[in-house]
Amino acid sequence: MGGNLNGSLWEGSAGPILHYDGSKWTPVDYELTEDSFWDVWCSTDEVFVIGGQNVHHYDGTQWKLMKTGSSNTLSSIWGISADDVYVAGASGTVLHYNGSGWRSLHTDTEYDLFNIWCGSAADIFVVGFRGTFLHYDGSRWDKHNFGGEPLYAVWATSSTIFVVGQLGFSLRYVDRSKLD
Repeated sequence: MGGNLNGSLWEGSAGPILHYDGSKWTPVDYELTEDSFWDVWCSTDEVFVIGGQNVHHYDGTQWKLMKTGSSNTLSSIWGISADDVYVAGASGTVLHYNGSGWRSLHTDTEYDLFNIWCGSAADIFVVGFRGTFLHYDGSRWDKHNFGGEPLYAVWATSSTIFVVGQLGFSLRYVDRSKLD
């Protein structure tokens, strides 16, 4: 599920895409090329949905399929703006959309990545299989490992990082400066 500051919500991980306008849920008239999608991210007026190796983009008027060039399954999406969007997925895949096309950001890991969070283009966190925890500072990835269990979610503020994983694992890391 994803939403924006206007109170608009988008959902559909188990079927068709649904839009909540603040009062009711409505199915979206757009046929996915996949059976379902994994994640959604919204800017004020635009929506990005991932399913399989594809990104589906709603520009406020119409939906269109965006080819990423990746053959890996995508699992998570987060953006700074409609022309600064990031996705993570299988086999260490991280892709960046700059408003005109997608490019790969090489992570130097082969593990599946399950979640991505971005504060800016120079502050990206990704978590995944076998305790994989990556931070991108705009020029390079720093690798960390928090045990062998999968990490499923990451979110951060300017000072604190929150990570959730398998078997009830949770981490609140309060001094970000020690990561780099």
